[in-house]
Amino acid sequence: MSSAREAGMLPLGLAPGSVLRKPVARGQTLTYDDVELDESLTIVHLRRLQDLETG
Repeated sequence: MSSAREAGMLPLGLAPGSVLRKPVARGQTLTYDDVELDESLTIVHLRRLQDLETG
């Protein structure tokens, strides 16, 4: 089983403020590929820093 990071799953905290890039079925897990993140949000910036630190 792969990790959420390996699967590209979108963390719940990043969903608010994001915009869907394509239709997503109800109940389908959101991935980074499904959304456009609002890069002006602090939470998005912090997640980017976390990803750099943890690989």
